[in-house]
Amino acid sequence: MQGRICLVKEQGDLVRCEPGDVLVLVGIKPDLSSVRRCVGIVAIHGGITSHAAIVARENGKPAVVGLQKEDLVGLEQAKVVIVDGDLGLVKVIE
Repeated sequence: MQGRICLVKEQGDLVRCEPGDVLVLVGIKPDLSSVRRCVGIVAIHGGITSHAAIVARENGKPAVVGLQKEDLVGLEQAKVVIVDGDLGLVKVIE
């Protein structure tokens, strides 16, 4: 799935996220309303049994979890990404 990045470092950042965004989570758990509006989730922390991965799966959204902090630097600069949960790939488009 392709979408605009919405970087979420604290719970209050979720209000900035719009329908069709990709949530990039840094150390927080996504709430259900934001997950329903997003097209995908990228989480710095976690694994396949993490909250972000389970919520994404239950809502039919692609997710990539367990990225390294270094990966976040590239995502902070990006505007649009493709999230492929099957391959565990986040590709910067813009």
